[in-house]
Amino acid sequence: MDRRLLILWLTIFVDLIGFTLFIPVVPYFAAQVGVSDTMVMISIAVFSLMVFLCSPIWGSMSDRLGRRPVIMWSIVISAVSYVIFAHANGLILLFVSRILTGIGSGNIAAAQAYVSDITPPQDRAKRIGLIVGASFGLAFAFGPALGGFIYSHYGLMAVGYFAAGLCVLNFLGVVFVLPESLKVRIHHAPSTSGRSPALSPR
Repeated sequence: MDRRLLILWLTIFVDLIGFTLFIPVVPYFAAQVGVSDTMVMISIAVFSLMVFLCSPIWGSMSDRLGRRPVIMWSIVISAVSYVIFAHANGLILLFVSRILTGIGSGNIAAAQAYVSDITPPQDRAKRIGLIVGASFGLAFAFGPALGGFIYSHYGLMAVGYFAAGLCVLNFLGVVFVLPESLKVRIHHAPSTSGRSPALSPR
């Protein structure tokens, strides 16, 4: 398998782990610090909202700045969000963490764009479906169980730092394995000099 596709899979997987790993953890955290169930549900909704809002922004930025830097910055944001969660002691830090996690997770669009860049048109839908499907499947299959295990044995801080550690591994993979895929960037509209002679004014 192409190593670049493996790193892109890891990128999407880590994004989704940011949601599934904390599913069993957030209610216990909320009970410890006195946060209501309503606020817990709102924090989950905030995460989803930020993913929805930021995905097209990350995608647009990756078209202008390149896929690689956008993916790298989003991983950094996600790592910071997990460290904040590890040290959260109340509602404010919980919301800050979930907002940043949602922002970082919006890079799925950039990862999908990278797959499109390096894949022949006839294979794009298949590869994107395979990578995204495998990421969703594994994240939702193992994330909640893994998060619950880490929390029950090592506590809240360990869950946050485990997720941040995955981000570090992902970041290193991008640095050493993932070259920029967007080779040609257009910064301005084409001029008339690029027209066919038959269409040029005489």
